Amino acid sequence: MPIPFDKTTVTMEKKEFSPIPEGKYFTNITEYNEPKEITTRKGAICDVLKLTLSIDGSKHPDLEGRKIWADVWITKTVNGENPSSSDNIKFYKFLEAINYPLDNEEAEIDGVKTPVLLLPQGAKEIFSEEIEGKPLVVTTFLDNWTDKDGNPRQTAKVKFFEKWEGGSTIDADDDLPF
Repeated sequence: MPIPFDKTTVTMEKKEFSPIPEGKYFTNITEYNEPKEITTRKGAICDVLKLTLSIDGSKHPDLEGRKIWADVWITKTVNGENPSSSDNIKFYKFLEAINYPLDNEEAEIDGVKTPVLLLPQGAKEIFSEEIEGKPLVVTTFLDNWTDKDGNPRQTAKVKFFEKWEGGSTIDADDDLPF
């Protein structure tokens, strides 16, 4: 059966948006969206993981139900070469914070055998079940920018990822109403 719709009775209330203040927040990853591949101006090919983090209402009652959107960059190549460890330090810090399982190996670097961690080589090697629902502490900052109409805007962005000691993994589908 069709849904009745009368466009003359529609009211569009403009919602006021205010970013969360700069600070440290206890969150859980409630959404892991399809990663995007981009090429930077400096010639790096990167995958960008798009995450939705839900703020824990028991730790931050005044922000219960609020969300933070975070991007995690994975540098796959830089000008056709393998990236350095420095290129993926934030990616590593994210994986470390959520206890993502990483393999070890011994590699020869500058003629010296050194133990190294093996990071996933892009989003195709990331397992969503190892990310969704995981507890995570994030530190945010406010980013000021101008929209296409010249209006000043502000967005909370994640600066650091940390392990939430004692935090529990949740079922990321708990927020769904069905």
